[in-house]
Amino acid sequence: MTLLGTLLKNRRGRDIHSAWNRPNLQGPELLIVTSEDFGEGQSIPQEHAGKRVDGNNLSPDLSWSPPPPETAELVLVVEDLDVPTSKPAVHCLVRALLSALSVPVIARGRLTGDYER
Repeated sequence: MTLLGTLLKNRRGRDIHSAWNRPNLQGPELLIVTSEDFGEGQSIPQEHAGKRVDGNNLSPDLSWSPPPPETAELVLVVEDLDVPTSKPAVHCLVRALLSALSVPVIARGRLTGDYER
């Protein structure tokens, strides 16, 4: 761990600034998001970490439960609440129209910047 990482080890972004807590981003129901790459409560495998921390910067496979019938689009926000700043770091932001999604899945690597179709 670098010196800066050691000094800031137990600092944490404030949850109140998380997208999860913003009233204008909340829906009437809860979506369940799962991954084939790791289970609930498990650590995300190292290959999904950034290259600066010896990962492959590979986005995991994600799938979700059906949204309410009147849903037109979904927004995926991947935030890091453990960063040593006053607000969470946003690692990924995706907006998708449901009509453009043939299945409720984002394939492994699809959110990686160098993904090839």
